Amino acid sequence: MSEKELQTTCASGVVMVQNRAYYEIRIPGMESLYFTSFDEADDLDNLTDDLSEIKPTEGYGTGFFVSRDGKIVTNNHVVNGENKKEAVSEALRQRISAILLSYVESYQEVSQSEEEAENAIEYFYGDDTELMELRERLDYLRKEKANLEKNVSRLLDINLKSLRLVYHNEVGVVLNHAMPTGKNSFMPCTVLRTDAEHDLAVIQLKSQITPQGSYIFTIPSKDPLTHYTFGEKIAQKFGNDKNEQIFMLSYNLGPQLAVTKEGIQAQFNKGYVSQSSSEKLLYSIPTLPGSSGSPVFNAKGELVAINFAGVSGTQSFNYGVPVRYLRQLMW
Repeated sequence: MSEKELQTTCASGVVMVQNRAYYEIRIPGMESLYFTSFDEADDLDNLTDDLSEIKPTEGYGTGFFVSRDGKIVTNNHVVNGENKKEAVSEALRQRISAILLSYVESYQEVSQSEEEAENAIEYFYGDDTELMELRERLDYLRKEKANLEKNVSRLLDINLKSLRLVYHNEVGVVLNHAMPTGKNSFMPCTVLRTDAEHDLAVIQLKSQITPQGSYIFTIPSKDPLTHYTFGEKIAQKFGNDKNEQIFMLSYNLGPQLAVTKEGIQAQFNKGYVSQSSSEKLLYSIPTLPGSSGSPVFNAKGELVAINFAGVSGTQSFNYGVPVRYLRQLMW
């Protein structure tokens, strides 16, 4: 099979994965808090107690069909959030400390104003109207002081150890060559299985039907990088090694690069295996964010790995999860 034929055949089996998500913080005795994501310092972006203010973040990755009933393989981090309960607790602790400090400052100011109002009333010699205004002012300050005390007490009662972090998300996919029509382009999916250790996930179209004409990637029972048939061994001897080069179909930068006048287009790239171990595969295929979950296959179209990470400081060397971990997740 030529490279062009390989690209044409396999391209119909890849999909762009979209994950729209936000986080909910649940603490007993309190209304829920919400935020969209973690920033670089592990602080909480757009923290609010009003769900209507939350605009879900949108993340993109790549996936590929592995069955006729709509099952798709991608990376776990593409469809699941970061479980950073400790980071959330610390971020909230810092915010609570800042709020408490502002309450203390406000309390001191209100207390001083209350004392001034009490002295003004005690030594007042004006008319009744002015006296009434002073008493109303004092009543307001006392209520304000009581509210501050109540708020401080509520903050001090918060038990961050009982915090629960809930990840809310909607996962959808769009087919290669499909014409983009906005949010409705993405077919809704359900997350079926995940393997956080090896960064793998299996999702499924809610219709449970793989669209007609889509290529189905076969999950090999043996590692194609080490297993050769008799004919393949002969071909290898004559310089025609099926694993001499490996290939990848992916959506680098998500819709930013994939959306064209001809529809959604996956990028086809090739490279060489640089290092292989039982845990990961290192190869020289250039990628960008959005390629997570891409199928990595040889010249015969045999799946050898699932792309999951780039080497720090370079876009030219990347890691893939060996296909054997996908076999374990599927069965």
